[in-house]
Amino acid sequence: DTLVSVAPLYEALLNNPDVPYRVLVYSGDVDGVVPTLASKRWVEGVGHKTIIAPWQAWADARGQTGGYRKAWAVGPRGNQLVFATVRGAGHQVPTFQPQRAHDLFAWFLGGGG
Repeated sequence: DTLVSVAPLYEALLNNPDVPYRVLVYSGDVDGVVPTLASKRWVEGVGHKTIIAPWQAWADARGQTGGYRKAWAVGPRGNQLVFATVRGAGHQVPTFQPQRAHDLFAWFLGGGG
């Protein structure tokens, strides 16, 4: 393994004026491998974006706080970037919190953001 940032790839995809993209970046809030704050820092470093949904709690299917999320429009096309945390999840979010992971994915794939 080498430490190579994928941030430039995400930025290039989101700034592509020819193809609409929606990107979800998520992090378990107790991830000891890639800390949430590190993920949040690089997502916030993506340039040319406008907040479309502020940092706010999201609810899981049981009505409990599933984590937090924020969304931006990026680039000339307004492609969407969403950063979300999943409460109580470690590095492999669906393994640690399968229902919350499902709820987050279903919300995003259903057009949430």
